[in-house]
Amino acid sequence: MDRLSPASAIPAAAGEEQGRIAAGSWLTLLLFFLIYTCLNYDRAIMAVVQEPIKHEFGLSDSQLGALGGLVHGAMFALFGLPAGLLIDRVNRRNLLVGMMIIWSLTTALGALAGGFLSLLACRMFVGAAEAGGFPTLLTLTADIFPRRRHGTAMGLLGTGSSTGIILTLLFGGMIVQSYGWRAGLLTAGVPGLLLAMLTLLSVREPRRKGVSRDAPRATLGEALRFILSQRSMVLCMMGSAMGSACLAGFWAWAVSFLVRVHGLSIREVGFGLAVGAGLAGLTGTMLGGVIADLVGAKDPRRRLYLVAGLCLAAIPAAEIALFADSSLLAFLLLPIFLILGAGYTSVIAALVANLASPRTRGTSMAVLSILNNALGTALGPFVVGLLSDAIGGETSLRYALAILVCGYLISVLCFLLAARRLPADLARVSATETR
Repeated sequence: MDRLSPASAIPAAAGEEQGRIAAGSWLTLLLFFLIYTCLNYDRAIMAVVQEPIKHEFGLSDSQLGALGGLVHGAMFALFGLPAGLLIDRVNRRNLLVGMMIIWSLTTALGALAGGFLSLLACRMFVGAAEAGGFPTLLTLTADIFPRRRHGTAMGLLGTGSSTGIILTLLFGGMIVQSYGWRAGLLTAGVPGLLLAMLTLLSVREPRRKGVSRDAPRATLGEALRFILSQRSMVLCMMGSAMGSACLAGFWAWAVSFLVRVHGLSIREVGFGLAVGAGLAGLTGTMLGGVIADLVGAKDPRRRLYLVAGLCLAAIPAAEIALFADSSLLAFLLLPIFLILGAGYTSVIAALVANLASPRTRGTSMAVLSILNNALGTALGPFVVGLLSDAIGGETSLRYALAILVCGYLISVLCFLLAARRLPADLARVSATETR
């Protein structure tokens, strides 16, 4: 039986010229999707366990925000660039396997925490290991699939984010409700270890497109200078980071909001969000990439116009959902917000991959991941916690989240400005690629 080896199955150039993609590429993408799902399950599990942890350890919302986002994002910021440099230099398959083992083990070890500091330490290791996970998956996907299908491939990969959240809300919520938060953390770490072994046995390193094997790797300074010279890439990263703050902050507190404001149980909230909002986020991420490939086939700027419109429309959808008096109405409106609010993710990831030179792609994807997580995973949930503590009262989360989602306006502005520079920056990348 053939191993999942898209690089050996069909040369990249041939695949593009003949308009076909090998079956092994899709199988590898399926595995990458499962890995990214696992990564997001381990990250999102804190949203499910934070209410039981709050009561057992007597924590404030600010401390919960640190556990659920701040420390995780800080580790992304600290280890993201070193991970990006490694991605451009070492065997990415082996690097990915090592990171998966670390983040899975430390997620499970959180079940043994005796207080805030020990649990914080475990989440630090999870964040450090996950810092290179998504950038590695993105660069591997970019080398497996032709550029014309990057939006579709990364859209499918990106659905692992919503899928991980869905599974966390469904199975994580049931486990926590029935067996406690420690069982929730313990069981979250097991799938990643199994997927790490499968990756090691079934995937080989694909050839890096546009880079000869003997070509020198870009230094950190060279990579950062190239990134800064691509104005549209910088603006895409900034817009994505702000959007990530809105998405991460909203998801991190959605369970607590519905429990506190609407008086629902964790099991009820988990099921409702998984079926409605979770599936909607998955749909938005996947369709965003597919539709962007279609509308941007002739003019890539249309991809940015599309995601700017989606982010703008997400704001009123979220505000109406937050101030709905009925929990049923909130459950019906949240999916609309998430379809719109998650639509930019795979589109921007594909654009950043295309705007990066072959020698700096790993570092570029790492910078994107750092910004998404430093502002998204870290500051988004933490700022909501700070605002909730400052506002006070039983409905403080409602107003904190309502303020947060207005950040999408910054994303809209960044994407529209990036569209003006996009054609020239794409032309610069084409000139740097190795023929």
